[in-house]
Amino acid sequence: MKNSSSIDNKVVIVFGSHGGIGKALVKQFRVEKSRVVGVYRSNERVDSHVPCNDNANDKSSFCEYPCDISDENQVSNLFNKILMKFKTIDIVINAAGTFFESLVENTSVQDWHRVINDNLLGTFLVCKYCVPIMKRNNDGSIFLFSSVGGVKGLKGKSVYSASKIWYYGFFSVFTEGSEAQWNSCSISMSLFS
Repeated sequence: MKNSSSIDNKVVIVFGSHGGIGKALVKQFRVEKSRVVGVYRSNERVDSHVPCNDNANDKSSFCEYPCDISDENQVSNLFNKILMKFKTIDIVINAAGTFFESLVENTSVQDWHRVINDNLLGTFLVCKYCVPIMKRNNDGSIFLFSSVGGVKGLKGKSVYSASKIWYYGFFSVFTEGSEAQWNSCSISMSLFS
């Protein structure tokens, strides 16, 4: 993470803020005094959350928005709301995703689409809307989470593993391929398994 010693007051968006990794990251960034926006699945039943007040004068250090990251309109609207409230975005973490366990022959097309939409389309849309903001700022960090299933397929988890191996190609294009031009803008991308 860039300037990890000075992340206080940075605007950090954590997708998947109610899951294990996302929840831990939200907690740590709050300890580090970052301004944190947690994003949770819009259809998720939530016992407690801290809704965002869209007032730009509200200087709360933590709030949450619901968002289906596989829905482009919801992702676009989310980034617009965050920009209106915080004026910038410094760090984006996508820890959202869908785990699915099933043999290929037992997997429905609906289950395939759900996993692919959440894990691939969602990550693509998050990057599509955060990269232009970071380019304008000439700075930013993006953190993505794959899985060991993306490195070596996991038994009985073919759809999940297929969705996670995609991250390595996507990451490679952004950091080494034709899209790497944005690295001149001081944007970094990290991938974790």
